Amino acid sequence: MFKRLHALALAAATACALPAAAATVTVYSNNFDAPAVTAGGTTAVFSDAGGGLQATDPAYNATYGNVFRNSTTGETTLTLSNLPAHTSLSLGYLLAFLDSWDSINGTVTPDLLTFSIDGVVVGNYTYDNASGGITQIGGGKLVAAYTQFDVNYYYSDSIADMTGDPALTIAHTASSITFGWQVGGNGWQGGDDEAWGMDNLRVTVNTTAGSTVPEPASLALLALAAAGAGIARRRRRG
Repeated sequence: MFKRLHALALAAATACALPAAAATVTVYSNNFDAPAVTAGGTTAVFSDAGGGLQATDPAYNATYGNVFRNSTTGETTLTLSNLPAHTSLSLGYLLAFLDSWDSINGTVTPDLLTFSIDGVVVGNYTYDNASGGITQIGGGKLVAAYTQFDVNYYYSDSIADMTGDPALTIAHTASSITFGWQVGGNGWQGGDDEAWGMDNLRVTVNTTAGSTVPEPASLALLALAAAGAGIARRRRRG
């Protein structure tokens, strides 16, 4: 009997001592219609680099509301600090090529948006709203091309969902990270002529597995099994 009790206690303790499954936690989200939401303990600094909010066309407004729009060559950044312990990180957002982008082979080129992580460029994006014939959205998914997305009606726009792009999921364990977006090129005109935008910006982390310390209930079972084993030994000696 005591042998069976001991075995059951050990099995229960082992099961309770297994690491907890890793969890995906949203540490930052911003739809640019309400204040950004940051996970407790994490700090976030979004630098707009001269950009601001712009309403979307009525055809898209119910879905996206306002979007962030930047027509300058300044670098827009998002810096997150005090991240929870994690093993990897994912970024997702809607990317908008607003107004008369000429790609990298059009009439006045190139028009190019670079995306960086901690200062290292990991993506180059462009679209041919006005001229050219090359489009680059990395692993993003095209939502609509040559449409009227925002209410600046100078030229048509194109939008891509970057959520799910494999390049935006990275192995990462540091407590901070900085994402950067910067547009430029000899053909960049800015102002009302060309801009880029984003919406539904979200950052998630995969938290590290939990501790392997047994739970109190399993510790109690182990103590009971040990006591039972001691009684059994005393009986055998008697």
